[in-house]
Amino acid sequence: MRHEPFYTLVGIFVVGGLVLMFLGGLFFYQQHTQAKVQTFVMFFKGSLKGLSATTPVTYRGVKVGEVALIEITENKVKNKVEIPVYVEFFVEKDLDFAQNPVELLIRNGFVANISSPNFLTGVAEIELVKSNIKLSNYQPSYFRGYPIFPTINTKEQPTTITETLKSAQIMIEEITKFIRSPAFKDTVTSTQQMANSFTRLSRNLDNRLPSAINSFNQLTRNLDNRLPSAINNFNRLTLNLDDYLPPAITYFNRSVKEIAEAANSFENLSDYLSRHPETLLRGKP
Repeated sequence: MRHEPFYTLVGIFVVGGLVLMFLGGLFFYQQHTQAKVQTFVMFFKGSLKGLSATTPVTYRGVKVGEVALIEITENKVKNKVEIPVYVEFFVEKDLDFAQNPVELLIRNGFVANISSPNFLTGVAEIELVKSNIKLSNYQPSYFRGYPIFPTINTKEQPTTITETLKSAQIMIEEITKFIRSPAFKDTVTSTQQMANSFTRLSRNLDNRLPSAINSFNQLTRNLDNRLPSAINNFNRLTLNLDDYLPPAITYFNRSVKEIAEAANSFENLSDYLSRHPETLLRGKP
């Protein structure tokens, strides 16, 4: 019975150790989970148009997080409505907890800003941009247990019809300035001079065309006068050809026939020699 208090004490230590081990494992698991996703709260002034759940959070053009929740609430004094934007950052954090990458961005002066909504989809995104203020002694403030990420309000307004009309007006003014410029006037003057040169050229052509037409008419008349004699000479040539061509054709046909007969004889000779090659030695019987 003396050992019962000792066993009881040992059992208490063992159970306490198991409980501490379980709590430690749960703590490290929670920290490991939070190391992958960290939640911050952002408060923006003005319009939040374009923001929604899963809106991307970008840093240097790369998505590093997204909006998890947007809700409406009231401030601590309960005299003003606030819209907290809960953002989850995808970060990697070592278990030594020596440095937090999101807090490091805040210390280096990075703040959150809502970009201009897309012209087609109307969707905006949250950009982490660098400001001129560095918070080297940054001490996080919390809202309902979540750290607050600093923000700015330099949101670009989407292009409106008024701005489009202003752009068109500016373009028209630039065109007007160009029309009134000396370069444009010089171009117009050069064009007028070229048009005047074409006018002079057409006038010269009008003055010289009649004489050219008269010369052409005289040439045609000379041809009309000389063509009959040329035609007569050509007819005489054809008559002479009629006299000389038939005998020449006859001689040509006779020569062709003789050549054909010689070729036929040579073919017969070659055929006979191919069948009787011994004839070359003893002669034809």
